[in-house]
Amino acid sequence: MNPLLKDFSTPFHTAPFSKLKNEHFLPAFKQAISDAKSDIDYIVSNPEVPTFKNTIEALEFAGQQLERISAIFFNLNSAETNDEIQKIAQEVSPLLAEFSNDITL
Repeated sequence: MNPLLKDFSTPFHTAPFSKLKNEHFLPAFKQAISDAKSDIDYIVSNPEVPTFKNTIEALEFAGQQLERISAIFFNLNSAETNDEIQKIAQEVSPLLAEFSNDITL
């Protein structure tokens, strides 16, 4: 199981860096983007009258897993980069840009 896709059972719910491997990131990004898109599709297709809770709050929570994975990855990319991490960044950056564009444009 990919540790990035599970709840962190560490003190203060910090990332379990000792369990993270570079090969975890790309699948985690793809899964988190897919999950966020599903959450947003659900919000958009909700037949209920839009409210703050079922629209704004729901949008706020829709991408939390993706935000968490992004924060971990890009902090590692800044602090402890290597060729493999940079290659992943080149692959994942267009995916994140496309996701962001789908939401905001």
